[in-house]
Amino acid sequence: MVRYRHNRKGALVVSVACVTALLVVCACSCPSAPGATTSEAPARSDVIVYLIDTLRQDHLGCYYYPLDTSPHIDKFSEDAVRFFSLIPMSSWTRPSIATLLTGVMDYTHHALSHEDHLREGLPSLAKALEQGGWTTHGITDSCVVTQAFGFGKDFQWYEEVPLPNNLPLPEADVDVVGRAVAAIANAQRTSPLFLYVHVMAPHRDYVPPPEYRDMFMPEKFVGTKSQTRVMRDMALYDAEIRFSDDQFARVIQALKDAGRYDNALIIVVADHGEQFMEHGELAHANSLHYHELKVPFIVKLPGNAHAGSEVRQIVQMADVAPTILDALGLEIPVQMDGRSLMPLMTLEGTFPPLPAFARLRIDDRHLYMAQTLDMKYIYDVARQQGFWYDLQEDELELRPMSHPPEGGEALRTFAEEQAAKPVPEKGTASPPLTELQTEQLEALGYL
Repeated sequence: MVRYRHNRKGALVVSVACVTALLVVCACSCPSAPGATTSEAPARSDVIVYLIDTLRQDHLGCYYYPLDTSPHIDKFSEDAVRFFSLIPMSSWTRPSIATLLTGVMDYTHHALSHEDHLREGLPSLAKALEQGGWTTHGITDSCVVTQAFGFGKDFQWYEEVPLPNNLPLPEADVDVVGRAVAAIANAQRTSPLFLYVHVMAPHRDYVPPPEYRDMFMPEKFVGTKSQTRVMRDMALYDAEIRFSDDQFARVIQALKDAGRYDNALIIVVADHGEQFMEHGELAHANSLHYHELKVPFIVKLPGNAHAGSEVRQIVQMADVAPTILDALGLEIPVQMDGRSLMPLMTLEGTFPPLPAFARLRIDDRHLYMAQTLDMKYIYDVARQQGFWYDLQEDELELRPMSHPPEGGEALRTFAEEQAAKPVPEKGTASPPLTELQTEQLEALGYL
């Protein structure tokens, strides 16, 4: 039925790579930290970054989606600030998460392609928080942001939940969230917690648990066979969002049960979106168009400060880490490329508008783009062809302009300058993919 509504330092590092069903994996349970007897939460704020892979902004109720896919996130957003124009680093996971966790652009972290590892010596949100006294703990079931590719090394604990072949992603997400709930329950009362949670549903293939499967399935499909297939996929995608929303509620409830919610800094964000043939493609890592780059970004500040505010200005994924550090009163490493977004949330200070930059370099696709609130420029390197879009008249980017509108040349120049910053040639930044890594990327549709 369709429902409508308007280690490091003395710490044990747990690392379990994504595996096929033929491999036997021993998954370590969440580490327990000694707790004090007092029921008071630490004076400094806990930090929770909850990353929902492949989540489109326009499929959440708090961003005006008409279906009831996200009641818990919608309720949470009432305590938070909603951003409408966060641009991720790319339309696939590795470049965007690299930028999220380091505060630097892809031309700094170099993790652009399948084969690329995260560079050594980068600034790090986890490292900065640990140095400030936070306990740092990451948990993910994404096999493209594992320690094998340079991720997680700056966390005191970094757990990689296995994805055996043919295991539906929601089942692994239940494990991830269970570990997150345990981490919150076992967190020390004498020090704040930084918890990074990365869940995979609603990533393709869409296999929601049985109780969610028919939530948004129309009683009757109208259209061609191919249209029907797309509509069915979208209904399953929405069902997985509803499942993910319920998993997010478990984390929020755990924070409330522990008395840590009110003072926490909590962020809900996605690494990229998803296409359903809006530009002739399915899934993601295909383009840099609206539906693959339009992601939610919801920030609950400590004490629910500025709750209910909306920010429409263009911002970037590289701005997230500096914002967290600034909100906590910590120094932002000068090596970070991003800017703190606190002036936009507090309406104090200045935040001059700048274009956002994103890039896709995967397999034979190589595109880059620059965007303001009013205009977007996308350049296809292989085809040596660029297009502009008037976002005031064509928000969904359906009518490309081959000639620059007023201000278009300046936007193209900005995009070219960003794209010209040196990055390694594809495949030279790290060793070739192993057989297992290739199988994992194939299972997720990247190869």
